[in-house]
Amino acid sequence: MNTRELEKILIRSYSGDKEQRIVEFLNLCYGAWGDLKEWKWRNVLYPTFESDNIVMAETGGKIVGYGALFFRDLYIPHVGLLHTATLGDAAVHPKFRGRGLYSRITYETRMPIAKSKGAGLLFLHTQKGSVTHKANKKRGFVEVHYPVYIKVINAKVVLEAELKEFVERDGFLRKILGENFDLDVNGANITISLKGEKEKPADRTVVRIVIDEKALPFLVKLKASGKAGVMTYLAALLISRAVKLKLIHTATLITQAVREVPRFVRYLCT
Repeated sequence: MNTRELEKILIRSYSGDKEQRIVEFLNLCYGAWGDLKEWKWRNVLYPTFESDNIVMAETGGKIVGYGALFFRDLYIPHVGLLHTATLGDAAVHPKFRGRGLYSRITYETRMPIAKSKGAGLLFLHTQKGSVTHKANKKRGFVEVHYPVYIKVINAKVVLEAELKEFVERDGFLRKILGENFDLDVNGANITISLKGEKEKPADRTVVRIVIDEKALPFLVKLKASGKAGVMTYLAALLISRAVKLKLIHTATLITQAVREVPRFVRYLCT
């Protein structure tokens, strides 16, 4: 897609007739994002919601980009109330990434909207080290660190969602794992079928990762780790048997699978 074709993409404000398509689009981009009820609760039912707080990029009648804004007043001691805006969920269709569409949605559309509504500060949340994080820093965003506490209350749900997204986005894993990738959480086997794949013979090669729930808090430490740190943490998890790797059939798959497991484990925590 060239620059001229990108410029033809229409960016417009939210309209009620596209709600279900927005949710489907977010689930496509994020994996297990949520349902229509959750989307309405986050956006339409937000106290300061207005139609132009949601922007969509469309071409050929299809949504290829999305971005949300949230407004609230922040009390600052000795200053008073300050009107602020937060950049919420943003997504670009996989086939349209790397073409500047995120910049159009964010810097050319949402930021001007926030400024026109009197916002003095603009906030956003990104994963440190990600492409978005680096791009926003270049645009003048300043990092502000504050404590965040996370408690996993259903490990099976968390791991199933993350694993499904990870496998579906990784062409190499799809190739070596075939149709199914099995995850075992405390003995409760989960089989995820990849869409659009033909059935494989019964004796197909199988790779299974078995993760005990007690490993989850420990896995969080991998988020800020480099390659050496990831391998160290993974080795500790394997030795403690909190994470187990099971391979069936083809011996040559072992090298490939071992190479992919650290990347997968780190991905669970990002």
